[in-house]
Amino acid sequence: MSTRKEIIVKTLLTVTVSFVLSAFSFGQNLERTHYFQQSFNGGSLIDIYPGSPESNVVNAINLSWLSETNDSTSYRSKFGNPLRGFTFGFFDLGNKEVLGHAFTGQYTMLFPQKINRLLTWEPGLSMGGAVFTNPYDYLENEENIVMGSRVAFWLSAYMRLHYSFSDELNAFAGAAFHHSSNGHTALPNVGANIPSWQLGVRYRFSKKTAVEGSDRKLDNLFDKWQYGFRLGHGFYELGETISPTNGPLYAVYTTQLYAQRKVSDIGRLRIGLEGHYNRGHRALYEIVDDTDTPEANFENSTLGMAFAGYEVAYGHWAVYLQAGYNFHNPGLAYWLDFLTENEFMDRLKKRVSGRYGVHYYFKNPYGAPNWNLYAGLEVKSMVVQADFLELCVGVNFGKKD
Repeated sequence: MSTRKEIIVKTLLTVTVSFVLSAFSFGQNLERTHYFQQSFNGGSLIDIYPGSPESNVVNAINLSWLSETNDSTSYRSKFGNPLRGFTFGFFDLGNKEVLGHAFTGQYTMLFPQKINRLLTWEPGLSMGGAVFTNPYDYLENEENIVMGSRVAFWLSAYMRLHYSFSDELNAFAGAAFHHSSNGHTALPNVGANIPSWQLGVRYRFSKKTAVEGSDRKLDNLFDKWQYGFRLGHGFYELGETISPTNGPLYAVYTTQLYAQRKVSDIGRLRIGLEGHYNRGHRALYEIVDDTDTPEANFENSTLGMAFAGYEVAYGHWAVYLQAGYNFHNPGLAYWLDFLTENEFMDRLKKRVSGRYGVHYYFKNPYGAPNWNLYAGLEVKSMVVQADFLELCVGVNFGKKD
């Protein structure tokens, strides 16, 4: 992976971590109950691509610092005042020579649900990044098609059952699923997919009771239609999942027009149109067909992509998921026809797209402002396969009356 690519990906992850730290600092005036948690994982790396390197048992250890509030007035209460904090992990990926190890850092949210006095079940989610000790190298480690970059995103989902020995101490067992990807910024990018079991303990080392109503009263999302537009700058390495490697990064320029409305206490539905221009597809035209005409620009654009998205807001932060349909996408079709045998999934990729990512709002959405700016980091996908990574900025606006 080139120095330029390393710098771009590390910069993106640095910005993400900075946003997480700033988001976690909001509401620090509230008193908190603090916990320390340690867990052990055992699992296996799923072989999802031909030629993937062998992997034995994947072992991991995670350490977490968590806290919760007893707040009844703000957005936290709408989520049941979840535990939130930071999780740091070490993963032995089961093949030291080829896959090496992964060091992870994530922001964690857990949603405990009491069954009775002793038992609690708990779903949860962690989002962040990982540093790999032995990524792909075309000279020294060409077998590692799982990860083509030293730095990547790392996501984890949990389902656990807790047993309480006392008010301060509980133990848990459960299942977890871990996924890594660099968003197609470097090839190969098969990604690590690791289902695992978990055993752990959680210790409460301080307890404070917040004064109810001590937080700002940010009760509701904007409850009428809002309108907005969004601009994005994406970049990726042109290729399929594992090849060609060591290519340049190409830019993708995106715009959206949309309308959105609150559909739950924590979520908003967004519908609209999207278009983008792909410099990588244009470069392919220039190389293969020696095309340099105004029509070539149109042929390398995606226009009229209708989409629907759902955004879950937690304070200034929001997680966003989107699915869309491409009415005009000849550049991607040309590229897929160039590489593939036009099987069903290849045809589906030409038409069905998705997005998933994180937004940061400069005003708290639960204050129901008439307008709001946001910045985001998203992965654009073809069905579920990563297409490109994108930085975006946007604005929502509307009137309450």
